Amino acid sequence: MSATGEQIERPGLIAASRARLTRYLAKGGIAQALARGAAWSVGINVAGQALSFVVQVVLTRSLGRVQYGNYAYALAWMNTALLFAKLEMDTCSLRFIGVYDGAKSWSLLRGFLGRAARLVGFVSLGIAAVAALTVWIIASHLRQGVAASLWAACALLPVTASTELKARCLHAFKKVPESQIPTLVLRPILFGLGVALATYAFHLRLEAPAAIGVNALAALIALLVLSRYLRRTIPREVQLAAPVFETRQWLHSAAGFLVIAAAQLVLGTQMDVVVIGSMLGGTQAGLYQIASQLASLVSFGITAIIYLALAMISDLHAKRLRAKLQHLVTLLSRVNLIVSLVVVILLAFLGTEILGLFGHSFSAAYPVLMVLASANFVSASVGILAGFLLTLTGHERQAAIVVVGGAVLNFTLSVVATRAFGAIGTASATAVTAVLRSGVLAFYCWKLLRILPGPFGGLREGSEMSAGA
Repeated sequence: MSATGEQIERPGLIAASRARLTRYLAKGGIAQALARGAAWSVGINVAGQALSFVVQVVLTRSLGRVQYGNYAYALAWMNTALLFAKLEMDTCSLRFIGVYDGAKSWSLLRGFLGRAARLVGFVSLGIAAVAALTVWIIASHLRQGVAASLWAACALLPVTASTELKARCLHAFKKVPESQIPTLVLRPILFGLGVALATYAFHLRLEAPAAIGVNALAALIALLVLSRYLRRTIPREVQLAAPVFETRQWLHSAAGFLVIAAAQLVLGTQMDVVVIGSMLGGTQAGLYQIASQLASLVSFGITAIIYLALAMISDLHAKRLRAKLQHLVTLLSRVNLIVSLVVVILLAFLGTEILGLFGHSFSAAYPVLMVLASANFVSASVGILAGFLLTLTGHERQAAIVVVGGAVLNFTLSVVATRAFGAIGTASATAVTAVLRSGVLAFYCWKLLRILPGPFGGLREGSEMSAGA
């Protein structure tokens, strides 16, 4: 933030206020630790959510119901391909960069950074090329405008894959603002400005392929900013070290992450959009996409701060401080319960009006919105945290079984329910799967860890785990 005249004249007041805040946050305790870590993340995520909402309103009004449906359908397929294009090397970076940086293994760190970037680059370009050729072969069987939208999405794929990898690498180096601002703030601002200028300044009739092209340009600029941040962040010792590669180990870890990520993709609403777009058409896919994005606000609280608590969960479990771990889990759950409940109530009373901002026809998605909001409420209150508890305490096999089983169930139910009941059937299948998955994950947390996820555990901070825990 640039300094104002008042700030220049009163540096003592600002310094004193900052010092008081620092002393308060340094007093210790889980609540203060979370507050210290969450400040940047929550602020950036709030800004990103607000910007995303504004951009979606501008986009839907610029494209119209049919073209936005084609846009949503193409982006859903791109996000499906993105899972394989980045090989989950972005997730691996959180593990290996932290380990190598902490151990000062500069050669391995340089090898990982270089190999990860090349793998993601080559694989994403290869998948984009194969996808473009496939669309060309089946273009005559697709609805009007869909083929061009899918081709534009193929161009967006490699840029998005590299962007996500760079952002996660910065996150692994503990550069939270630098990892989030280009993707959550800069990119939507540029995308929204591009769409608004084309529609309202130049009076162009924007269609889905052009909108995806503007999105790709915004993503490219975000990628350039992330690359600059990352170059400045990498320690000089890494740049001078000779690279050492452990590609087999990296790919082995990535394969494990890929299985769970693929299952999570099937459980998520992107696959719902693909199913609806393929079975009901792009218009219904666009309605569902907007409803799912609004419903995702229900779990905003937990997703904004959960990764900041990951290290604390691992540390407390390693030290066998079960009571403190239960305290942390319950604290997170209760805070999130309040936030998510407020969002659900707002959507229940104002959902129709909010959907109407995207266009009059989008109000028809209100039933889908409420079903998905209910599902996200259960997941945010129990399921998300329970999954992380298992994976961070050595029980990733049980978590993977539950997630993969839930994915198979969700996809099966979605296809059957969509054919029978339309989009509301898809949403209901997703909600049923979310409730069952959250319940099973919570059961395993209690059985294996004696930790009760959700808001009904204890808040007393103990010191030791009970014997045999």
